Amino acid sequence: MNGERITARYHVATPMFCSGADPSAAELRLASFKGVLRWWWRALAWSRLGEDGARIRTAEDRLFGSADGGQSRVIMRIAHSTARAVNGADAISHWALGARYLAFGAAVVPGKHDAKPARGALAPFDFTLELVLRARAPALPADERALLDDALRVGGLLGGLGAKSRKGYGSLALVELAIDGAPIWRAPASLDALAAEIAPLLRRAATAKQLPPYTALSAHTRIVLVASPAATSPIELLDRVGREIVRYRSWGRDGRVLGNVAREENFKDDHDLMKRPARTRRSHPQRVGFGLPHPNGNGADQRVRPGDHAIDRRASPLLLHVRSCGDSAVAVLSLIPAVFLPGAAPTIDVGAGQRVPLASPEALRRPIDALLDRFLAPGSRKEPFGRACEVRP
Repeated sequence: MNGERITARYHVATPMFCSGADPSAAELRLASFKGVLRWWWRALAWSRLGEDGARIRTAEDRLFGSADGGQSRVIMRIAHSTARAVNGADAISHWALGARYLAFGAAVVPGKHDAKPARGALAPFDFTLELVLRARAPALPADERALLDDALRVGGLLGGLGAKSRKGYGSLALVELAIDGAPIWRAPASLDALAAEIAPLLRRAATAKQLPPYTALSAHTRIVLVASPAATSPIELLDRVGREIVRYRSWGRDGRVLGNVAREENFKDDHDLMKRPARTRRSHPQRVGFGLPHPNGNGADQRVRPGDHAIDRRASPLLLHVRSCGDSAVAVLSLIPAVFLPGAAPTIDVGAGQRVPLASPEALRRPIDALLDRFLAPGSRKEPFGRACEVRP
């Protein structure tokens, strides 16, 4: 119905690096939330609107507005917020190593071990968002109206806001969703309840069989939930997730990672490849599937990036989200793959302009699948975690 009021209450479970023109001044920005809401709306629309790019663009313009389509059908405002700016270093548990790894580039200045925070941060806080559908606008089709509610919900189950939101910072935990004051959804209070909320989203997305051209839920999506031990906060759990990823991915220095942990050498082939002269490299590191650029050192011959230099980066298809569920924290690890690079025959620059063909989608996701499998297997993971499960459609 037009004129209805949607109220969404969120708890930001981990420090948020969100700001305006001045990155050192942290603030909760409505424009940033609108961008995230549109992002999740598109992520759901791929399967909901028939994998039809033109239809998706038309529906998005109709709901959110555009230069050609006119005003947005929905008016938004932040009705309440307890946001409080803090020192970025303090925000990540006094430079805990796993948390610092995941915040690299936002909370620390790259290349400086004794760095000051590069961005301002907001401590975990609560806020309420109000959305009103314009009373005089034509009614939205029923499927597009339902998609708006689901975008608010999925962003509050899987996503975050601000810099490093894919790494678990600024995790948006939806607490309650109401329409005209009547609650229609409340946050799950256990790992099993959280899995039950996510499963229908995967079930509907499973109708999209082809790999999406942009990050969107599809039959290729995979979601794993990992609980913390008792009485562990969301930021402490995020730190443990970061440490586990470092153990799995990193070559480290002098045979060690995380200061004093023996490295696992899971990607020795990547290390050996990048030690060869750039002109002799005929393949790219396996780990590029985690995102580009992929630095291996300081020299130009050690920087792995898209072969088309007009594309400066490719974000990771692995998204982290952390929230409280009852008495424990739960990490949500979402593999949401899409076409990795555009073009009929994309390439990877493996250093100093040496270009090699991009691996298949299956090969690109293999290291990420192995990481998710590691989190699921108590005998494989090294950090202290609680129960883990994979969400099934």
